[in-house]
Amino acid sequence: MKAQAQPQLNLMPWPSNVEVGSGQLRIDESFSISQDIHGYGDPRLSGAVNRFLRQLSRQTGIPLRPIDAPNSARATFSVSIQHPSKDVDELGEDESYVLQIAPSAGV
Repeated sequence: MKAQAQPQLNLMPWPSNVEVGSGQLRIDESFSISQDIHGYGDPRLSGAVNRFLRQLSRQTGIPLRPIDAPNSARATFSVSIQHPSKDVDELGEDESYVLQIAPSAGV
C-alpha cells in the first residue's frame, strides 16, 4: 500500500497544521472577493486583496474585481480579521490564519 502524497499547496506563511478536505473552490467568472473586510479594517490587507486579484486575473485570464461593501454578502471569498495589525511589522507578530472552504448554495 502506497502512502498518499499531500497536494502541493502554495500558502504563505506556511501553516503549522493542514487538513486537506475533499471540497474545491471554483475560480471562474463568478468568483469574487469582498472588499468589505469583516472585523478590523486594515489597509495592508486591502492592498493584498487587490494584488491577489490582479495576479489571479493574469494567471487565469479572467477579469476579476473586488465586490464593494453593499454587495459583500454575494462574495465567493471573504476575509475576517480578528485583531488589528501594528503600523510596522514586528518580529514575532501573530500571522496565524485559517482558510476554510465551505459548501455554498447553488455551487
